[in-house]
Parts: sequence; C-alpha cells; structure tokens
Amino acid sequence: MKRFCGQLALLAFVMIGPAYAQRIADASFILEQAVHAEVVTGDIDQAILLYRQVAESASASRENVAKALVSLGGMYELIGSNRAETVFERVVSEFSDQPSAFFAARDGLIRISGSAFDGRPLNPVTRQDYTLVIEDLPAFDDASERTYDFSPDGSIVVLSAPALGYRKEKDAVVRSELYFMDVGSSILRPVAENDWNWEFQSFPRWSPDGRKILFTGHKRSDSGESARGLSFVELSTGTVKLIRTLGDNKGVVWMPNSKEFITLTTNGFDLNSIDGSIVRHYDATVNYLTQTGDVSQDARYLLYHRAREGSEIQSEIDIWMLDLKTGEQIQITDDDGFEGWPTWSQDGKSIFYASGSASVRNIFKKNIGSDSDTEKITSYTNVKVVFPRVLPEHGQLTFALMQENSTILLARTESLDSPTELVRGILPSLSPDGRTLYYLDNESGRTGIWSVSFDGQDPRQLVSGKVSTSYARQSFLSPEGKTIAYFLIQEDQTMLFTMPSAGGSARKLYTAENQQQLVPSWSPNGREIAFVDGPNLMVISSAGGDLQILASAKSWEGWTLEWSPDGSLIAGFGYLEGETENILFLVNRETKEIKRLTTPDESSYKEILDWHPDGDRISYMYYDMNYENDGSRIVPIDGGKSTALANMPDPMWDYMGIWGPDSKYYFLSTPRGSGGFWGLYSVDENTGVYETVRAYNGRAISLPSWDENGSTMVWSELTSSRQLWMLTDLK
Repeated sequence: MKRFCGQLALLAFVMIGPAYAQRIADASFILEQAVHAEVVTGDIDQAILLYRQVAESASASRENVAKALVSLGGMYELIGSNRAETVFERVVSEFSDQPSAFFAARDGLIRISGSAFDGRPLNPVTRQDYTLVIEDLPAFDDASERTYDFSPDGSIVVLSAPALGYRKEKDAVVRSELYFMDVGSSILRPVAENDWNWEFQSFPRWSPDGRKILFTGHKRSDSGESARGLSFVELSTGTVKLIRTLGDNKGVVWMPNSKEFITLTTNGFDLNSIDGSIVRHYDATVNYLTQTGDVSQDARYLLYHRAREGSEIQSEIDIWMLDLKTGEQIQITDDDGFEGWPTWSQDGKSIFYASGSASVRNIFKKNIGSDSDTEKITSYTNVKVVFPRVLPEHGQLTFALMQENSTILLARTESLDSPTELVRGILPSLSPDGRTLYYLDNESGRTGIWSVSFDGQDPRQLVSGKVSTSYARQSFLSPEGKTIAYFLIQEDQTMLFTMPSAGGSARKLYTAENQQQLVPSWSPNGREIAFVDGPNLMVISSAGGDLQILASAKSWEGWTLEWSPDGSLIAGFGYLEGETENILFLVNRETKEIKRLTTPDESSYKEILDWHPDGDRISYMYYDMNYENDGSRIVPIDGGKSTALANMPDPMWDYMGIWGPDSKYYFLSTPRGSGGFWGLYSVDENTGVYETVRAYNGRAISLPSWDENGSTMVWSELTSSRQLWMLTDLK
C-alpha cells in the first residue's frame, strides 16, 4: 500500500502546476523532500523516485547530483537491490571532485563487496584464477622497495609489519618486525622469535632455495649502540647474521644460486657473496628512482627500472636490462609514462611489468627479443598495480594493489578540528584574500591546475596537461594572487607559462632544454620568476622578455628555489664538482654572487628549505645515516653554524617543514611512530616544544598553506588502501 501511495503522491506533486514546476527545478528543494520521505515518513519508494529525479536532472549542480546518487545508492542497498553497486560506482568514477560523496560511495562499495577496493580483480577476458592473499597490507611507498616477499613455492608470505602488542611489551623500542603468514591464513608469526633488540626489520627477500631471507634492519647492541645493516636469517636455525652495515646499498635481489645477491648502489650494481664481500661491480646509469626487478634463471640478465635521462619524475620510468656477463645496459621499454617493476616469466622468454598513470596501473607482458605487441594482463580502472613478481617454482604472478585518494581541506586557523572537505587534489595554496584555492589534480582525464572557491563550489580547470611539480609543496600563484606560473611538459619539451589566475590566455616565457623537475619560484614583488635549467640558475621577467643567468653549478635541484622575503637573495640546493652530496647555496640577485651556507661536514642529503619570515635564517631537512642529527636544521645566512631545529623523540627520517604566518612556529609534516603515517606538527623555535596539529592512522597530511593574514589554512590528506594478490593459471 505504501508503494502505491508513494507513487500517487509523486504524481500529484508533478502535476500541481506552473507555480510548483519552478520549485521542482530546484534540486535543493527536491533533495529536502527526498530526505523528508526517507527519514520522517519512511517512504522509501518516494525517496528513491525523488533522488532519481535529482540524479537525472540536467540543470542540477554536480554537488546535488552527487548527493542524490549517494542517497539513492543507500536506498537501493537498504532494500537489497543490486542497483546500489552500479550507483556507487558511478559516483566513484564521475564525481571525484565531490570528496564527501566520493568517500561515502567508496564506503558503500566496501560494504557491498567486502573489499577495500572498488575495482574488481577478475579480468572478464580470461579465466585466470585470482586469490586475495592479504586484504589490508601494511603501509608502503610504491616508489620504494617491496616490504614483503613470497616463499619460492608461494605458500608463505614474509612481510614487514608494526610490532605485535606482546612483542612491544617485551621491548618497547621495537617498531617493525618481519613476520610469516601462511597464504589463506591471517596469523602472523615472528621470523626471529627469540632475537630481540631490533628497532626495525624490513624489505625481506626470500632466497630461491627457500633457506634464507635477506633483509635490512636496525639493531641495538647490549651496550646500547646501534647499526643499520643488511642481514640474513637462516631459517633452519632461526639465527640472524649481519652481513655488513649499509652504505650506498639499496635494492637487493638474489641470484638463482642462493649464494650471491645484487645490490643497487649510487653508481651501478654490486654482485655480492653471502659473506658480504663484493664479487664484481657493474657501472650503470642509475638515480634515486631506480629499483631492481629480478635475475633471469640462467643468471645472465638483471631487470631494473629507472627514470629517464635528465628526469626525476616518478611518472617517467623505463625498464632496462643489465647483461651480467658483459655489463651492457639494454633498454627494454621507451613508451611515455610509467613502465616499471619488471619480473621474468617462468620460461625466461618474457617479462611482466606494471604500466600506466599516476593513479591507474595494470600488468603487461612483453616478449624479449620480439616486436610482437604487448599483452595486457589485468584491466583495473581505479587502482595501481605495483611490485608484480613471478614466483620461481610454480609460476604464480603476485602483485600488490594500491588505491589512493587525496582530499583538500580548509579550516579557520583557530578551529582546525572542524575542517571543510573542499575537493580532491594535491598541493593546495590559497589566494591572499583566502577566497580562492589553487591546486593540482593528477587523476586521469583531469590532470592539470585547478581553482575552486573557498566554499568548494564550481571547480574550474585552468591548465590541462602534465605540470612539473615538487612533491613537497607548490605555489603556482604570484604573491598578489593575479597570475599563475607553471612548467608544462609536452612530449620532449618543458615550457614555462604564465596566465591570469582567473583564467584566460597563457603566455609562453621559456622553453627548457631538459625535463628535470622544473618548478618556477616567484619573487616577492611578483615581477620575476626564478628557475633552473641544467647547470644554470636563471630569472626572467614575469611579463616575458629579459632572461638572466644568475649562477652556475655542476647541477641544481630546481624544485628547491626560494626567494628571501625582501627579494634580494635566492636560496637553493645544488652540487659542486668533486662533491657527492648537495649544498645549500645563496645567490645574490643583484651582484650574482654565490655563497655556500652548509659546510662539508654535513655530508648527507638535504632538502625542503624555507626562509624564516625574518629573512635572517633558513630551515631545511637533513638526513643522517646514523639517526644522530637527522631532522630539521636551521642556518643563519651570515655564515654561522647550522643548529638543530626539530628532531622528534622517536627516530624519524623525513621532516618536511614550513614557517607559519606568526613567525614563531615551524610546521612539520613527518611520519612519526611505528605506523609511519604523515602527521602535521608545530614546533616552537624558542622552546623546542612540539604540538600535534593533525595526526591520524591511515592518513598522510601535507604541509599547509595560509591566506595573507593567516586566518585560514588549507592542506591535503591522503588515504590509501593496499592489498596483496596472487594470479595463477597464467597462460
């Protein structure tokens, strides 16, 4: 009876006449009626009809359509209709610019499917057998090494995970350990059950014969001293042996004989014996994005991927092969975009690898030595495949899935606990008046620079295409807020443009000779833009025209440039001939004099600089291999010694920092604690006391941006899900 009455009520509503017809066109009014039908009268049928009317309206705003679809999906879910999944999937695929609706729809899909991903693992074209091994894989960065590995037969996973509760009760210092987990089970068993004093163990690699596991770890001795090193555990006895302390060694891969392994170094690869001695070094072009794949069964070829020459962009990766007999480097792929994480097929005639965009990647198969087309193995539309690997004994193809969502939030500075979700995106910055937000979107089909009003209404794409950025923070906006500047990457060119921040025609100022990570830096008065091209630090008028070379070095890290508050100096990191680590330089805008600020004794890597608002000192992040001095440091520009600014109590590695608008607090985005999630903290420069601004498990929180008077703050928060899958019956 209720269904029939609901239909009559709707018919009467539609036929009332012209006066009401205008109100029907008001989607907000119809939404109110739908909510009333759902919540107050409990008339589900009428609620569904009204939600559908808004969802199908051509004149309703995207916000109202998204709201209606989410509610409609909820109604279908309530009555058990299979239409719920279709509706939720539409929201996820079409309304990424409406974060509240997007996340509500994603949660709906999780409830329906029981999966952390709204993508479906089954490929409808084949009959391949997919097995979900771990539904909630511990956090990892897809640009780093695998934090897990399979036994050769694929029956057991070894993984690095936060220490279990009873383990931390035994020793509170332990942060992460290696654990075994049988495929098909969820029970974790410590790999080194009776070996304590480990702070962390990670990046395990199971030997082909199944008898050993290599890993990197940080262990404290009985005297309290510590060493970060490469170790292996002998599985028959459970004993752990340190091979050597880590120097430049990074990615590790076993040789088929299980007696040797290969490590990635800063200038190539080393073939090592299990006793730690180096058998042979291979010179090769590598960079910080280089990662090892695996070695062919005949021990002849090593697969690896690296960024393109002259580029440090994660989305421009190619696959290479190293001939371990001759030392020759052979390029395998040269397509645009990302092609990485290569692994040999069981017969050694083909490779599998991940390829795609920053947000969607699939597995492809390529025959070595053949011009035949590549074969697409998986068909995901909204997740990234990472770390594909073929297991040696039975040929199963294993891989991890990642799904990431970055949402930009805005709040009044005095009430940061009550932010507003504005839009999906990254690298947000506010206009001086706080009324417009500028941000970057890297989702497929939406790539470029966008603007949106402070209330989240009417997102607008200003620039379409691949924009060169810094991963830490970025302000495309000029100081007065009227112009944006950006480097646009098009094929083999990277060009500097400016355009009105309100939209309009773009003006090309410069074409760079390379595609390294170019980021424009505005002068405080908005009249000039500094940038780097190759060995030269340059400035150009923001109106176009005159170009000046201010200083030259062996190389520069172009994304680090920052002008002093008075515009007289430019700071940036670069390299000199004969020195392996970067240096913080000052360049005088008028005299072109270059001055070194950091001293040779700071022999580790540095990045993320920021001028103190007073203009007399610069903060930056410093990596210390022994954890003694890592953290944020500060150096006076008059040539004084640098001193520690922030070093959190529990050992950390990354400290991205920026000074707040009141000049007193230094804001840090850093992954404190064993979970490794990036929280936002503030540090009082005078007292050294830090406070938590925002920190949550499962989220990575960016550095903030403020409006001109510091009353409003914006930032982005990244949530991610990870799963581990196995594909069998691979033809």
